[in-house]
Amino acid sequence: MASDSINYKLYLSLLLSLHVNISKGIQNPAKPLFMLSIIESIDTGTTINNRIFYEDIKLIFITKCKEYQTSKVPYYHYPFYYLTYDTFYHLRWIGDEVKPLHVSPKFLREHVSYAYFDNALWDLLQDSVVRKEFKVAIEKQYLI
Repeated sequence: MASDSINYKLYLSLLLSLHVNISKGIQNPAKPLFMLSIIESIDTGTTINNRIFYEDIKLIFITKCKEYQTSKVPYYHYPFYYLTYDTFYHLRWIGDEVKPLHVSPKFLREHVSYAYFDNALWDLLQDSVVRKEFKVAIEKQYLI
């Protein structure tokens, strides 16, 4: 069973300790909502081969923001980029890695091919039961 594996426990722990921005004592829900969006994109077959494309996640992310009634829809390009501060998520650069002065959709389109997870996390997310368990855990930790 996947939930008994070391990788499962490791990645669940990492997902429940995302580096979220806190402003005035309130956690910004952008990264958790973005992770839920990626999980949904795997469910629907939008994200395959461990390649998370910026434009593929946009509409799912906006829908998730409405679903969880966030007061303000966060810019989705921020979690797409800043999730790299969490060790399991990476960007595939077009050419050399560039440190932006300001993260924008234009910057991402010009410098990033796609994002991807650690292979072990990607493998776990191929199991629909694991996706559901991770989704519930993220919701409980950050959104409910």
